[in-house]
Amino acid sequence: MRRTYRITLRNQDPTLDLRRWKTEIRDVIGFCQDSYADTQGVRIYRESLEIHQHELTMEVEEKAKDWHARLGWLLKNEHGMPQFCDPNNSNRMFNWAEL
Repeated sequence: MRRTYRITLRNQDPTLDLRRWKTEIRDVIGFCQDSYADTQGVRIYRESLEIHQHELTMEVEEKAKDWHARLGWLLKNEHGMPQFCDPNNSNRMFNWAEL
């Protein structure tokens, strides 16, 4: 089923801006698409990706949601973005809401 998500940062610090990290975000989304296409039926409609200061929106098809946590983990650990994590829980970066 095709879904649209609003993926909002848990850390709303006004100095943070996801738009400055477009390349890293697109790279991680591509990796998730490639890695989870077979096992979780993930298809990310990359043309639907919108990057705002504190949120992302995108359309996906998925059979499972395990890859949601992986997106934040990769941005934090592989792309140097730990400052975007929840200040009270460094293992959480985003809230996912289906639109």
